[in-house]
Amino acid sequence: MRLDLSAENVRELAQTNVFSSDSHRAFIVSSDAAYGFARAFENLRERMGEHGIRVFRDLEDALLWVFSEKESDSIFGKFAPRS
Repeated sequence: MRLDLSAENVRELAQTNVFSSDSHRAFIVSSDAAYGFARAFENLRERMGEHGIRVFRDLEDALLWVFSEKESDSIFGKFAPRS
């Protein structure tokens, strides 16, 4: 799979608000490059006050987190795995 994103593209995408800041969203990635870009996006969104994005390499972990209650009530809390 080819990833055609630059660091500037990630910054631009991170400026767009399309979900509630409390919504849980998961990026599920399989490559180190995709993981790096997704984590950069997650960090940029966190700086803007959004804490509902996590990056996973495993579908089951991602689904567990997405369908959990509020972050403070989830089994992961602030320590969501960042494989």
